[in-house]
Amino acid sequence: MDDPGWMSMFPRIPMTLGHGNAGVISEVGEGMGHWSVGDRVGLSSMMPDGDAIGYGAWDGGYGPEVRATEAAARQAGGLRSVW
Repeated sequence: MDDPGWMSMFPRIPMTLGHGNAGVISEVGEGMGHWSVGDRVGLSSMMPDGDAIGYGAWDGGYGPEVRATEAAARQAGGLRSVW
Protein backbone atom coordinates (compact mmCIF):
# COMPACT_ATOMS: atom_id res chain seq x y z
CA MET A 1 0.00 0.00 0.00
CA ASP A 2 2.96 2.33 -0.10
CA ASP A 3 2.65 2.65 -3.91
CA PRO A 4 1.38 6.22 -4.56
CA GLY A 5 -0.65 4.97 -7.54
CA TRP A 6 -2.88 2.93 -5.22
CA MET A 7 -3.46 5.66 -2.68
CA SER A 8 -5.54 7.79 -5.07
CA MET A 9 -8.20 5.03 -4.95
CA PHE A 10 -8.77 5.57 -1.24
CA PRO A 11 -10.32 8.97 -0.43
CA ARG A 12 -9.95 8.31 3.29
CA ILE A 13 -7.72 6.22 5.50
CA PRO A 14 -8.46 3.98 7.33
CA MET A 15 -10.85 2.20 5.00
CA THR A 16 -12.33 -1.30 5.09
CA LEU A 17 -11.22 -3.30 2.04
CA GLY A 18 -12.87 -6.28 0.34
CA HIS A 19 -15.08 -6.73 -2.72
CA GLY A 20 -16.99 -9.67 -4.19
CA ASN A 21 -19.18 -10.03 -1.09
CA ALA A 22 -22.16 -12.15 -0.10
CA GLY A 23 -24.21 -12.23 3.07
CA VAL A 24 -27.60 -11.91 4.73
CA ILE A 25 -29.58 -8.66 4.94
CA SER A 26 -29.75 -7.47 8.56
CA GLU A 27 -31.54 -4.13 8.01
CA VAL A 28 -33.61 -2.63 5.19
CA GLY A 29 -33.67 1.11 4.50
CA GLU A 30 -36.54 3.30 3.35
CA GLY A 31 -37.73 2.69 -0.19
CA MET A 32 -36.28 -0.82 -0.32
CA GLY A 33 -39.54 -2.67 0.35
CA HIS A 34 -38.77 -5.52 -2.05
CA TRP A 35 -35.86 -6.61 0.20
CA SER A 36 -36.40 -8.32 3.55
CA VAL A 37 -34.28 -8.96 6.60
CA GLY A 38 -32.88 -12.45 6.16
CA ASP A 39 -32.63 -12.33 2.34
CA ARG A 40 -29.36 -13.89 1.15
CA VAL A 41 -27.56 -11.60 -1.28
CA GLY A 42 -24.46 -11.35 -3.38
CA LEU A 43 -23.05 -7.90 -4.13
CA SER A 44 -21.67 -6.73 -7.42
CA SER A 45 -18.22 -5.30 -6.82
CA MET A 46 -19.12 -2.27 -8.98
CA MET A 47 -21.61 0.24 -7.60
CA PRO A 48 -23.86 2.45 -9.78
CA ASP A 49 -21.63 5.50 -9.22
CA GLY A 50 -18.68 3.69 -10.84
CA ASP A 51 -16.84 3.03 -7.59
CA ALA A 52 -16.13 -0.49 -6.44
CA ILE A 53 -17.00 -1.84 -2.99
CA GLY A 54 -13.80 -1.58 -0.98
CA TYR A 55 -12.53 1.44 -2.95
CA GLY A 56 -13.63 5.05 -3.26
CA ALA A 57 -16.64 5.99 -1.15
CA TRP A 58 -17.75 2.42 -0.37
CA ASP A 59 -16.35 0.39 2.54
CA GLY A 60 -15.70 -3.24 1.69
CA GLY A 61 -16.80 -6.59 2.99
CA TYR A 62 -13.97 -7.33 5.40
CA GLY A 63 -15.95 -5.37 8.01
CA PRO A 64 -18.82 -6.81 10.06
CA GLU A 65 -21.45 -5.04 7.91
CA VAL A 66 -21.61 -3.59 4.38
CA ARG A 67 -23.86 -0.76 3.16
CA ALA A 68 -25.18 -1.50 -0.33
CA THR A 69 -27.66 -0.15 -2.88
CA GLU A 70 -29.66 -1.79 -5.67
CA ALA A 71 -26.37 -3.34 -6.83
CA ALA A 72 -27.22 -6.12 -4.37
CA ALA A 73 -28.68 -9.14 -6.14
CA ARG A 74 -30.73 -11.87 -4.53
CA GLN A 75 -28.98 -15.23 -4.60
CA ALA A 76 -30.68 -18.15 -6.29
CA GLY A 77 -32.62 -20.44 -3.97
CA GLY A 78 -31.10 -23.75 -3.03
CA LEU A 79 -27.58 -22.47 -2.47
CA ARG A 80 -26.07 -23.78 0.71
CA SER A 81 -23.52 -22.22 2.98
CA VAL A 82 -20.01 -23.65 2.68
CA TRP A 83 -18.62 -22.15 5.88
